[in-house]
Parts: sequence; C-alpha cells; structure tokens
Amino acid sequence: MSTMVLDEAARLAALWDLQVLDTEPEAEFEAIVAAAAAVCGMPISLISLVDDHRQWFKANVGLPGVSETPRSAAFCAHTIQQHDLLEVTDATRDQRFADNPLVTGSPDIRFYAGAPLRLADGSSVGSLCVIDDKPGKLTETQREVLVHLSRAAARALETRRATQALIVSESRFRTLSAASPLGVFSTDADGGCTYTNRRWREIFGLSDEDARGNGWCRTLHPDDKKPVILEWNRVAALHAEFEMEFRILHDDGQVILARAMSRPVFDDQNTLVGHVGSVEDVTTVRNQRDQQRRSELLLQQTGALARVGGWELDLTTGRSEVSAQTRRIFGVPPDHQFSMKEAISFFEPKSRVVIADAVQKAVEEGVGWDTELQLRQVDGHRIWVRVVGKVDQPDGKAIRLRGAIQDIDESVRQRLALEDAHERITIATDSGEIGVWEYDIHGGGMKWSSQMFKLYGIEEHDEPMAYQDWVNCLHPDDRAEAQRILAEAVEGEHDLDYEFRIVWPDGSVHHLQSTAHVKRDVYGRAQSMLGVNWDMTPLHSLTSQLSEQHEMLHVTLQSIADAVITADTNGLITWLNPSAEKLTAWTRQQAVGKPLEDVYTIVDEQTGASLESPVVECLRDGKRVGQSSDTLLMARNGVDVSVEDSAAPIRDSQGELLGVVLVFRDVSEQRHLARAMTYRATHDELTQL
Repeated sequence: MSTMVLDEAARLAALWDLQVLDTEPEAEFEAIVAAAAAVCGMPISLISLVDDHRQWFKANVGLPGVSETPRSAAFCAHTIQQHDLLEVTDATRDQRFADNPLVTGSPDIRFYAGAPLRLADGSSVGSLCVIDDKPGKLTETQREVLVHLSRAAARALETRRATQALIVSESRFRTLSAASPLGVFSTDADGGCTYTNRRWREIFGLSDEDARGNGWCRTLHPDDKKPVILEWNRVAALHAEFEMEFRILHDDGQVILARAMSRPVFDDQNTLVGHVGSVEDVTTVRNQRDQQRRSELLLQQTGALARVGGWELDLTTGRSEVSAQTRRIFGVPPDHQFSMKEAISFFEPKSRVVIADAVQKAVEEGVGWDTELQLRQVDGHRIWVRVVGKVDQPDGKAIRLRGAIQDIDESVRQRLALEDAHERITIATDSGEIGVWEYDIHGGGMKWSSQMFKLYGIEEHDEPMAYQDWVNCLHPDDRAEAQRILAEAVEGEHDLDYEFRIVWPDGSVHHLQSTAHVKRDVYGRAQSMLGVNWDMTPLHSLTSQLSEQHEMLHVTLQSIADAVITADTNGLITWLNPSAEKLTAWTRQQAVGKPLEDVYTIVDEQTGASLESPVVECLRDGKRVGQSSDTLLMARNGVDVSVEDSAAPIRDSQGELLGVVLVFRDVSEQRHLARAMTYRATHDELTQL
C-alpha cells in the first residue's frame, strides 16, 4: 500500500473523528466565511470538508441551497494537498480546471483561492475558500488574512470536538449519579440546590422541582432545622466543608436519619461557584448499630461469647449436647435434642456438603475445621454461621467431636455489602479515570490502583511504590510546592487538595488534580493518607485552545482593512476595529454601548435621504443583509464617505441570536472612477455634448 493511500486514510480518520459532517450550521463558522468573503471582496466563501467521495460545506456564503458537491469536481480536493494557499486567477486558463463542471457550468467559477484546514496533528481535512465568477487576484494582505482565518476555522473544529467530549463526560457523570446508592447534589454559590439525583430526592421525600433552591429545608425535622441551617450558613460563609447528621421528616410521618457531606467548588480564579456533596440514609445503619450496642450489653451481662453456642457429639453413642445459644441460633425450642444427621440437615445444600465432608475428614484424618456456612432456621430464615470443630483422639481413635457455632449473619452481609460497594466504587473510579492511592506516612510506601499507573504513564507492576518514586514523577518546577502542601496536610493544617504537573517517561507533561484525607490514630497522629488523582490535562488543553482561537480572531479583525462593528440584539455597539474607528471618526471607547445608528449614520448618496441601517433589518429578519450601492456614511468629523456594507447575524450553537456583525468599506475612489467613466461614455469630448 502506498504512502499516499496511508496518508489519505489517516486524513479521513481525522476528519471523521471531528464528528462534524452533515451537522447543522453554526454561528462561529458562518462568521468566519462572512469575514473571509468581506476581506477578500468575493461573493462566495465556503468552509469545505473533503470526504472520501464528496466535499461538504460546513459554512456557506453565496451558494444558497448547495451543501455538497462531488469530490471529483472539488477545487478544495487540490487545496488539501497544498502546504500553503492555492490561488487560481482564471480557471478557464488553468489546465487542471478548464473542463471542470463547476467552471463550465454553475456557479461559473473563474477565480478561486483556498487555504487548507490543518489540524493540530497535521491532517488537512478541508479548506476555507473564496470564489468569484470573474478572474481576479488577492492582495498579499488578503492572502495572509485568509490563511489566518483558515487556522481559526481549524482550531474551531477541534474546539468543537473537545466541547462535544465534555458534554459526553457530563452525561456519563449524570448517568453514574443516577445509579449511585448515595444521594448526590450540587448548589450555586448561595447554597441553593441546582441538581439532585433520584436517591437524594427519595431520602428527602421531595420532587425535583421542590428540591430546587432552598426547598430542601422544608423536610428537615423541626428539632434539627435551626442547627442544620445555622451550620450550613456558617460553612458556606467560610467556604468550608460541611458534614452533619440530622433527621428528615417526610409528609407521611416517616423519620429518616441522614448524614450529609459537601465540599465547596471554586473556578480557576479561586471564586466560589457552588458546593457538591452527598447524602446517605443511615437510619438502618444506626438501628443496626443500636442493636449491636444492646447485644454487647447483653453479652457483658451474661459473660458469654456474642451469639456463640457450644456443641459436642459422642461418636461412640451418637449422643449430642448443645448450649442454649446453639438452640437459639437454630431457632429450635430450648429443650430440643439434636442428632448429627438432623443438625446437618439444617444447613443449605451447598453448606451441607461442606460440613459433612469436614466431619468425615475430622473422623478419618483427625483434621479440624473453621468455615462459614449458610443455615436455614426452623422458621425458614437463612443466616450465615461460623462453625468451628475439632476431634478428640486420646488413643489415636476419634471418639468425640466438639466445637462452637456462631451467628455471623450480620457481619457477613455487611462484608458482602462492603465488597459490593467496593466493586461499585472501583467501577466508578475506573470509568471516571480516577486513580486511587494510599501513602504509609511512617513506612514511606505507597499503594497505587491500576488507574494510577495509567495516569502517570507507567507500566503497571506488583513491586511496592515508594514516596520518592512519586516525587520523581513530579515536574521539577512543582516538586518543592507539592511536597510542602502534602507535609502541611500531614501536620493537620488542611486536607490535601492540589493540582500539579507530572512528567511521563516519554517526556510529555500532564496536569493532575489530587485530593486526600489523612488517617490519624486516637492521639491525632497521622498514620496514612488515602486519596485520588484525576487527569486535568484535557481541560487545560481546551482552555489554551480557546484562548489561542480568541486571540487569533481578535488579531485578524484588528488587522483587516474592512471596517467591522458588532452589536448586541438591542442594536448597541459592543466592539469595533481600527478601520471602523477611522471611517466613522468614533473611537472604541466613545462608541461602545451606543446605538449603532448614532455611530453608523448613512444616507442615499444621490438624494441625501436617510437610509435604514442594514443592522436593523438583519436583527428584524435574522438573516444576512446588504445595503444599496449608493450608500454614503456621514462620519462624526463631517467627512462623507461612500461605502459598501453588509450585516450578518451572530448565533450560538443552538441557533439563538446573540447579535450582529456589520462589515463596510470605503469605496469613494471606485465610485468616483465609475462616474467619470460613465460621463465619458455618454459625452463627446470635443463638443462636450
């Protein structure tokens, strides 16, 4: 397979990865083609994406109703093979295009100039082009601006892809939140609820609508409402973490004991933007805890082992002895007498096989056992029990089995629940690409989850990690600060919450966010830290790209010769470039915030009658508008300037109107020459008639 075919396959993969083909028009790209057409003075401008069999237009000025053409006829298919701008001054005289159906037929292309849309990885996915039905040639400035605009369009395509990825990430979070066994919520900076998941609403007994704002306060238990609100307002004012247990009173009288925790959320300017947290229904846990306390008290009073019964079986006579606690575990009456066969029959089938094999092995080999099994009580209730047994062999012959049975149902179910919760957390952290780590403060060792190795670009291994291994991964400029912040967290000044850079073995730099909690002994001494890391690099890259794109557009509009004014939906000026300042004799500081008609005052050049600004019509009809050819601008300094102008709407990604952009240029010299030529064509130079 040739290199060209491989390159084309990679180029097409990069194009399809943008996920932009056959999408709806977007204001950002429409503005770019409008600017390109205005700068180059061309009636047609396109953002063309070259697929395997067609070229499809993401943005289109001047070819209404046309969304794509065959690739075989596409000028832009040649442009993507260029490193620089492709300019065809007269297609009828160019052997490559003279017989092209777009030249011999509509739209009768004569002049074409296109700059490739090159992505960050070097893939050329299309072009930004301008077209005319007359031969022509761009100025050096127009070529430079067209190239700048093509770069801006390429960055905009990549930014769009990154934005779509963020939307998918947010959707994934909401899906995980909906499936979470915990109640999850977020608030605005004032503490009003902006989001709750289904579990949160179940705990509070509120609908989604009722939960918004401060509606959650309504179901607080009357005895707990005041202290909860006071504590919430206190930590909100301090931008601190919130953790509290309180009661919730449902409308049907049910009382729920809840434990809530939240953390403040700050933007990159360290401004509080809200809080996120979780709520857990701990009613059952509290009830279980209370029951456990009562059981412990009972055990202290009786001096017996907790839920432990004794038993003994004489292998010679088959007679068994069991304690009262053993009978309670089996759920039989206090005077019930067991046989070995009957006792084994109480166990679930799988457990029955295990205990029978253990007894047989003990009798034949003298080996004891300690195992967990499931037992069905007399009333049919299944419980987990721990059965321990040993054999007495005074003369090498088994004569007696004895041991203990313990009701461990609660602890086993809690353990299974913890294992299930651990599995859920593992799934959540893996799907969210969150790495979990634990640091032994005294020993210096670290335990990393699989995701941690991925975040640090290190191949996973079983060898223990050391604190210094982590330090070596840090960016040299961040090492001292990161170690200082970790040391402060160990000393108890604050929990760890810090963003830092790391360097992968391949030399690439990545941004990570880390949060951790310090575990302490009963004396408050730090023993270990448990924390998480997640990758912030995509967010940093997106922010950088957006800044670069904004700066590129700003520099482009500042440098073009055409005058550009933008206004909001009320027709108030929001920005104008230097060319607009020069033609209107208004500075940006003077013009911003004023009605556009006050700055851009136009009349009919022939009659002197006032003309309606194209901006007014554009805002009214929501479409691109061009003014008549006899427009005269009445500048603030008293100078009258012949102009050509057009206005185009600015829309967001949902098609909502954000404002309007007005582009105009000084055509005084052209009109003067046109009038002179008209005069000469209609008058005799000798007779002046």
